Parts: sequence; structure tokens; C-alpha cells
Amino acid sequence: MNQTSSQAWRCVQTLTGHSAWVRALALDPQGQWLVSGSGDKTVKLWSLKTGELVRSLEGHEAWVRDVAISYDGTRVASCSNDKTVRIWQAATGSLDYLLTGHGDWVRSVMFIPGDRAIATAGHDKTIRLWKLATGSLHRTLQGHDHWVLSLAVNPKQPMLVSGSHDQTLGIWTLSSRKPVRFLSGHQGEVLSVCVSPDGKAIASGSADNTIRLWDWDTGQVIYTLDTHNQSVNSVAFNRDGRFLVSASSDRTIRLWDARTGSLLHVMSDHDSWVWSAVFAPFSNLLASGCWDGQIKLWQAD
Repeated sequence: MNQTSSQAWRCVQTLTGHSAWVRALALDPQGQWLVSGSGDKTVKLWSLKTGELVRSLEGHEAWVRDVAISYDGTRVASCSNDKTVRIWQAATGSLDYLLTGHGDWVRSVMFIPGDRAIATAGHDKTIRLWKLATGSLHRTLQGHDHWVLSLAVNPKQPMLVSGSHDQTLGIWTLSSRKPVRFLSGHQGEVLSVCVSPDGKAIASGSADNTIRLWDWDTGQVIYTLDTHNQSVNSVAFNRDGRFLVSASSDRTIRLWDARTGSLLHVMSDHDSWVWSAVFAPFSNLLASGCWDGQIKLWQAD
């Protein structure tokens, strides 16, 4: 990506098809598919090139809270308030596995690098690791005092980070059932976490309206961003880690210089809470999902 602070972002397309809020978005590593999860209980696959709806995946019995795409782009994972996780074939929409075991709403799902496992987290305060080859539960991680709302994996080592309603971030190794450490500082629930591509930093978005950047190794706060005036629902790095995007209930999407914390651009075309924003892997494109059920695609001029 070659954006500078002088470049403007504009909405180039609005995708409609969901009948309720769009809570989660994911893009496949090849930049072909956009996947969305919604309060209408469906998961939808869109062509990123044309913006057309490719297929709708149905089966969840309650809100879909998060979606993910495997690293090879062949599978889609979704989790829901129905306490289940579903693994789908991206090309056909067929269901591979229905994972049960969480005792409450499942709020986050992600693939582990190598596509041999997935991680899930939810209101039962647990993080669960599942074998992708069999759909069986491999390990349960416990340590948070309240709901676990978000997960992200470190791309450089077998570790993950979690964000919780207890206002902390947890650092975990995939081989252990207990956390390595907790990071404290937010004054509200931690709604979203992501790890920089080099594995050296964590970004977190919170209901306290702030974004914090943390050093992975030391757990120290590098900087705090506080220009949003409502909850920060989503944070994501771009492919090379130079930029950070945030989505907020203040109806804005903000683009930041990840190294300095400087605000580069504010996108404010949404008419309601913005739940999710993600970068396309190989282009100057952003996707955002909103409370009104719309998905917007943004491009740098």
C-alpha cells in the first residue's frame, strides 16, 4: 500500500443483501472473497472484484458474531450466539463441521497459521482450540474473569492474544492452558485485538473509546489514541503493518499511521455504528460493515 496522509479515501461501492447489522468481515489472502457475518443469522460471500453476492451460507440459529477465512482460502469459519461454530467450504458453501462445546455465545473465531486448527472464544470465558482435520476439541484455555470477545494470532510465533469484557488482554501460548500474562489499562471491555504482521505489536480497541498499541514482548503501552468518541469496535493492520484502521460506534472509520499513531484520514459515510473494517491484502481497498446492514468498499485516490 502506498497511501500517504495527503491521499483521500472514498466509498466506491455499497453492498446490500443483509437484513440486519453486519458484525464481522474477513478477506481471503488472495483478495478474491469478502465474507460477512450478520444479525440476520447468515454468512455471505461476495466477489471483491465485482461486489456481487456469490452465495449465502445458512444454518446458524442466532446472530453471527464473527467470521474467518483459512490461509489457503478454501474454508470459511463462523461463530454465533447459538453457541456453535461452523466450518464451510468456500467454493461450494457445504458444511464441513458443526462444532459444539461452548456453554454460551461464541464471539470470536480464527484460523491458526498452517490451517491445522482454529481458535474460538466466547461468553463462557474460555478460548478453545479445535483440530481442523477432525473438528474435535484439542484444548481449552481459561484465565479471563469475564466474556472473551476477541482473538488474534501472532503470525511469527505460536501464540495468541485475547480481549475480554474484564477490560484486559490475555497473552497465551498455543501449547499451554494458562495465560502468559495479562495486559491492563483499558477502562472498558476490549472489543477487538490484532497483531502486527511482524508480530511485535498488538492493537486493541475498547468500549472506553480508545485504541492502544502494546509492545508484544514487554506488554508496555506504546501509545493511546483517543479521538473516537464512542466504542472502538474493530481494529486491523494492513498487510505490511504500516497502517491501522479502526471502526467505531461514532459512525466513523479512521486510518492511522501505525508507527507514529498519527491520524491520516477519517471516513464518515456510514449512517450508523460501524462494527468492522478490514484491509484487502493486495490493493488500496478497505471494507467496512455497519449496523444498518450495509457493507461499504473504500478506495484510496
